[in-house]
Amino acid sequence: MRVTQKVSKEAGDSAIFAALVAGLGVIIMILALAVGAIQASAANSNVIGLTFAAGLALFIIGFAAWILVAQPHKHLDDINQPAPDEHHHHTADEEHAPDSHPAHN
Repeated sequence: MRVTQKVSKEAGDSAIFAALVAGLGVIIMILALAVGAIQASAANSNVIGLTFAAGLALFIIGFAAWILVAQPHKHLDDINQPAPDEHHHHTADEEHAPDSHPAHN
């Protein structure tokens, strides 16, 4: 797998949908906490708690679905191995060609 390829793109639209569901869950949780903070003592704690729980459920379902569909644990990069690329990097042992431009004084 090339480094530039994304795990979710290879898994297809179902992985993207699962990630969107998880993201929607996070947004709902943040909104529930924001409404609770803004309304303070006037807030209905049952509604805020249920909204937060629904957001948490969406996050867990979306994250689990993304793990099952995308399987990112099968696409781990080994940080000890250099990534193959088209840049043709030189090692420290190789000599570089002399500069074709004169040095600036």
